[in-house]
Amino acid sequence: MSRILALSLETAEGPQRAIMEKTLSEVGYLSGTRRLLMVDPNLMAGKQLYDYLNLRPESPFSRLQREMVATVVYGMLGAKPCLSTHCEAMRRLTADDDFGPQFVRRWPEYSLDAPTLAQR
Repeated sequence: MSRILALSLETAEGPQRAIMEKTLSEVGYLSGTRRLLMVDPNLMAGKQLYDYLNLRPESPFSRLQREMVATVVYGMLGAKPCLSTHCEAMRRLTADDDFGPQFVRRWPEYSLDAPTLAQR
């Protein structure tokens, strides 16, 4: 049994259960992050807003821009497994084999295109 409170399909009720069932039917699985955030509807609302603004197909952010945000956020949080994953994605997207966690501290100096610079 987990010592961290997380929602499961068995324990979810009402709107939370409906969201979980919809996610399962659309995505096929429930991420641990989603199960943790669903415990508090206010946190989940913030996650849904973030997903809508940044991850929808017509998002104004490119894949590179989303990976840059994720790299900085996970680096600041100290979430090393997530940081490693997003650093690898950045290496592939930029063809910069030297790209690494130090980006978190020096991203304002990184060579960026004009639209990305405008979003700083």
